[in-house]
Amino acid sequence: MHNMLYEIFSNFVPSRIKEAFDSELIYAGFETNSTKFVGFLFIYSLILSIALSYILATVLHFEILILIPILFFAFILLVYLLINNVADRRASYVEKILPDALHLIASNIKSGLTTEKAFLMSARDEFGPFAVELKNASKRILIGEKITVVLSSMSKSIKSKNLERNLGLLIQGIGSGAQMSELLLKLGDELREQNVLERETQASVSIYVMMIFLTAAAGAPILLGISSTIVGILATQSTTVNLTDFAQQAASSAIKMTSLIGGSKNMISQDFISLFSVATLIVTGIFASFTLGVIQTGKEKAGLKYIPIILAISLFLFFFVKVVLATAMKSLFMYV
Repeated sequence: MHNMLYEIFSNFVPSRIKEAFDSELIYAGFETNSTKFVGFLFIYSLILSIALSYILATVLHFEILILIPILFFAFILLVYLLINNVADRRASYVEKILPDALHLIASNIKSGLTTEKAFLMSARDEFGPFAVELKNASKRILIGEKITVVLSSMSKSIKSKNLERNLGLLIQGIGSGAQMSELLLKLGDELREQNVLERETQASVSIYVMMIFLTAAAGAPILLGISSTIVGILATQSTTVNLTDFAQQAASSAIKMTSLIGGSKNMISQDFISLFSVATLIVTGIFASFTLGVIQTGKEKAGLKYIPIILAISLFLFFFVKVVLATAMKSLFMYV
């Protein structure tokens, strides 16, 4: 019953979205029906978005009709990014062990084993997803499929450009008459050199990663905490000043500036300043995380793991600085 409901609901989902989830589920190694999964995801995202929107509208007086579509698409995007992250980690693991796997296959072939036997004997558990591909390839070669066809399909369930490129080079080499074992050894050596260069590059940019992280997680919240507290003090104190008397001693421009900060019209409240500061920290943390991902791996998505860490630290420091500074200056400025 539930499966039928999921399939019916998935019919209303655009085909491009279903295709995107289908490919990512395959890359992530999830053996599930993508049509049912998309229907399940959209139904429960809608239910959760309605429930959470009602709570936020009741507690914080937000507009419920605006919150529902925002939260609905946010839940879907979050799930897609999580699946995408699993697929990327799976691919990164394969790229890490690929040189050893290629060398092991080459050694087995040189020892006299047939290609399908070499693949099967090389499918060790520590090779993870690639071991599964090697076992499947061994079975397909054994039943008579061409090795070039088998090799070309091995990268379809692993989201790795390195794997796809090296298998393509291997197919070209086999087509030109080269020995498979020699090709595997050369490709394995090149991959090892590439992995060493990537580790050296990551080590060289670690100082930039640290600076960006500290700026977004500590520098920005401390400065915003201090500045917002001071502005809040000025806004509170300015309400006790008689602007009519003050106008006789100051220029009109200064009066306007004081009224903007928190005069009788109270155009900028302390709540607005805090809300603006929190929004600034959230935006800064998100973009800083994406920047870290680009620096480390060349992919913005790799920075998603930093978002909750940076936001948690920055928001904690922001409110901590506000409380400590307000408490220390309370007696001096009569700030409440």
